[in-house]
Amino acid sequence: MHSHYSFLDSTLSPSAIVKLAKQHNSPAVALADSGNLHGAVEFALAAKEADVKAIIGVELRVADKPLLLYVESGRGYLARLPNATYAAERPRLVSRPRL
Repeated sequence: MHSHYSFLDSTLSPSAIVKLAKQHNSPAVALADSGNLHGAVEFALAAKEADVKAIIGVELRVADKPLLLYVESGRGYLARLPNATYAAERPRLVSRPRL
């Protein structure tokens, strides 16, 4: 699911996503914002408080197709996923803007 950290894709905060999951008796919920992990900490804390399993990921664009990556542990979140996010987004940062 996308949060408001995915520009123009959602208006929900990470906490609101967890709240909706809890209201629907979902045992787990995933957050995979577009190209960033900005909501991951807020999401994880809200999920822990609500006793809902937090699944943290990121949606990247590879050859204009979505690729969803999820972490298995704190080690993956801290080391692997941010590097993958930067590597996938880097070509867009140095290329010409597209209209």
